[in-house]
Amino acid sequence: MNTIKKTIFLLLTSYVCILCTAQSENPVHSATLPLDNSIRYGQLPNGFSYYIKSIEEPLSDLYLNLYVKAGTDQEDKSQLNFAHAIEHLAFKGTKNFPLGIRDSLKHSNIAITDYRGSSGETTNYLFKVPHNNGAVLDIALLWFSDIATGLRFTDEYTDQVKGELVEEFLIKSGEQLSESFATSSLEAELFPGRNSNINFFEHHKNYGPKELQKFYNDWYRPDLMAISVVGNIKDIDAMERRLKDRFSKIQLPLDPKTVPNSDADYYMRPPQFAIVERKTDTANVALVDNSVTFQLFFRAPSVLEKIHTMEGVKRLIKLKLLISIVNKRLEELTSKYNSFNALAFDRFSISSLPPLLEVRLKTYSREKEALQETVRALKQLQEYGILEEEWDEVKRDYLRDLNVGYENGTRYWNKEIFNHFKYNEALPSDKQENLKEWLSGLSLKSFNDHLFQFLSEMPKDIGIMAPTGHKALSLTENEIRFWIHDAYKGPVEDYKLPDVPKVLMGDEKVADLKEINYTDKGADISGARELLLNNGVRVILKPTSKASSNKVELHGFSPNGALSFPKPNQSSALNSSNIVRNAGVGKMDKFALKRFLSNTSIRVNPYTGFMETGIVGNAEHEDVEGMFQLIHLYFTAPRMDKVAYNDWKSGEKKAFLNHDYGLISADFSNSIRNITGDSFLSRGFNSLTKGLMGSEQFESIYRTDMVDAYEAYGQLFGSTEDFTFIITGDFSYGSMVPLVQKYLGNLPNTSKLSNTLKEVDLDPLPKGPVFKEITPPKYYVMKNVNYALKYISKATDPANWREQIKIDVLGKIIWNMAWDLRFTKGYNIYLITGFGKYNMDMRRYEIGFDLSCSNEELELLRKECKQIISKIKSGTVADHVFEDSRNFVMKNRINEQKRLYEHYYHEQPWVSPAERKRFIESLTIKDIVGIVNKYCNDGSLFEFVMRDKENL
Repeated sequence: MNTIKKTIFLLLTSYVCILCTAQSENPVHSATLPLDNSIRYGQLPNGFSYYIKSIEEPLSDLYLNLYVKAGTDQEDKSQLNFAHAIEHLAFKGTKNFPLGIRDSLKHSNIAITDYRGSSGETTNYLFKVPHNNGAVLDIALLWFSDIATGLRFTDEYTDQVKGELVEEFLIKSGEQLSESFATSSLEAELFPGRNSNINFFEHHKNYGPKELQKFYNDWYRPDLMAISVVGNIKDIDAMERRLKDRFSKIQLPLDPKTVPNSDADYYMRPPQFAIVERKTDTANVALVDNSVTFQLFFRAPSVLEKIHTMEGVKRLIKLKLLISIVNKRLEELTSKYNSFNALAFDRFSISSLPPLLEVRLKTYSREKEALQETVRALKQLQEYGILEEEWDEVKRDYLRDLNVGYENGTRYWNKEIFNHFKYNEALPSDKQENLKEWLSGLSLKSFNDHLFQFLSEMPKDIGIMAPTGHKALSLTENEIRFWIHDAYKGPVEDYKLPDVPKVLMGDEKVADLKEINYTDKGADISGARELLLNNGVRVILKPTSKASSNKVELHGFSPNGALSFPKPNQSSALNSSNIVRNAGVGKMDKFALKRFLSNTSIRVNPYTGFMETGIVGNAEHEDVEGMFQLIHLYFTAPRMDKVAYNDWKSGEKKAFLNHDYGLISADFSNSIRNITGDSFLSRGFNSLTKGLMGSEQFESIYRTDMVDAYEAYGQLFGSTEDFTFIITGDFSYGSMVPLVQKYLGNLPNTSKLSNTLKEVDLDPLPKGPVFKEITPPKYYVMKNVNYALKYISKATDPANWREQIKIDVLGKIIWNMAWDLRFTKGYNIYLITGFGKYNMDMRRYEIGFDLSCSNEELELLRKECKQIISKIKSGTVADHVFEDSRNFVMKNRINEQKRLYEHYYHEQPWVSPAERKRFIESLTIKDIVGIVNKYCNDGSLFEFVMRDKENL
């Protein structure tokens, strides 16, 4: 056994040595294949690289990227977040832009999202230059040059950036600080070049501009930089001259530091084991996240060893295919109610870890059993390989993704060029075609041989994360590796593909559904044709004349919701659609239904709100009848299962503890909604509706009863004569009407509910000004402040589309001016939203700001927000801000489904795009001044603050 280990270690060491050599060489000269001949590549004498790629898309914008190999790999323990801080500094005053890059773009019609930065293992800067705009191109190149050599390291700028980073960290981590600290600590122990952020707040108090400048001087150097220009480039020679002129003068340091290679260091390390504590963020014992997370890492050193050749690229694709297959097997393993979670991750693509397979499982009990079940699934793969059907599916999916990626044009080339610069990944001519030909011919036997070898060893690196006091924290490396070894050595059965239902509805059931008669009410101004089926269902049909795809989209809705029931039953009603989705339909539980749908394009989801019930769906041509069948089943055959219901309850609690959205923001929004009497919930079109979120949703679980939920669901979806279905997409009336008659015409009317939309009080607001302090829920600790300023006014004419457009333009003006608080005035804020919108549900206008900040800056920012409104009232709006805002609203296109929904449900007038455009073009700043003075006054002013005063 020792001899085997030594042999493996020597082989691994040789791989790493080759990897170190390859990565230290020049990107192009080290490649055994030439660079794609459609790319103009060069390297200046100072080491600075450039890539120029022209694409034939007409009127294509130019995408400029500045890449700097200065990131987390270069940071030592005292330099946590320094690369990120310098990325933020680039947007402050620089040598040629003393007031910041934003100030220089005032008259350029450039949105703030058109130039941005990001940092991780590398730091990247993006600038999107409008087609044929040489002046903006000059600004972009000059700014990139300033980033390379002309940043300013002052106390003022450093303090501003540190404040922004703290706010960004709090917004992204929210109330899950302990999760963030534990995750970063675990990765810091397992991977070289990663630092724990556990001392994040203390660290950001203790460094200054000198420390940042030293990091900048060490790593912002030309041999670690490259620029790429991708787009419709008329004169490549002229572009090359521009780049040479701009970047050839950057000086190399006299004594450059050695560039660390964390990936190579990782592969050189012996197997790692780490276990970290996840501290509890709440004093509420019932809400402690008791989950234990296991992370198993299978190293893939041979990928980077050859990444500069097509062989290495193929190895990377094999790794991705393997990860996809493992994921599918783990998903099937855990496809049962009240199971643990297990997933496989490609961390190389999503978070810049070295090439590896990560298997992560999270369990709330039976840690050993969950781990061993997962390992046995891997052993089953290693022993028997995958089946022909699995291979065909995973190959088909990857080939489709290859095509989609290539068709994306600029996005594809930006990604490929970045990978070539950062990893020295091969980028020869016809790369996509070569890969497609290779993958199409790759045999199952060949792939299984690769799989057998890759999974023949147990995971080298293991990480465990568990909450304070959990018994898992006392587990030892020997115990865990013994559990894994014990599972590996045991016998496993050959894998059997799960049973997949052949049909949603049997032939007999379909034959029983006769084509119900209807009244044709003809077409209205929107061009949509209206049918009234004999069961009372209204159907709006509008084929898309120039469909971008062969999809059909459907949205059915009624004005009945949870408020149709007594208050004790409203939570049950509100959660009823989620409960049914978790249970399934007919004889299929959600897992069987998912297996059936996985081989189709069908997507259908019912939803329930306070004052609306509905269903959204879409499918491609060949699956449209299946989509209608599933809709029919959701109305007529919701599956009721106590086990599924209990799984839903536990799943909701887990989702609350491990949410993937901003919980604090959701709670703040819910509080404002309740205070202002807004009884509607946000809905999605052609996608799963979010519905209630945050702590309010979590608390509703305990007020929900299964029997009451199904009773409410039956009544809401049984009142079918209140439903309207809007159907758009690529179809003909001749093919669609029979499906409508059969599947929607046979929906039974089994209940009659009151129309809650007409009964709701649409003007419940007290007279302003109102200032409301909101106490955050007891489930977490807030370290910053959420603030919102809103002017809310009832719309006297809900159909006044011109007024609504003026409000939209006002909102964009506020949004533009709000960002000056960060980029011009230097407030320590990360995100700020300015808005103006017509709330169709409540028939009112809402204008204002939404932001998070420190408690120290709150009062100043309150004044600043009001001053922005005062400036607009007096007409003090820069011409470029008005033009940018008006142009943004003009370019904004509304989804056809949404337009029809607003027309038929909210009785909004149908306005042609040409008429809308003419009106927007006619607007002047005087119109906006009139609007802001009309609606923004003390009587309509509401201010909201949410903070935990004890922890500020």
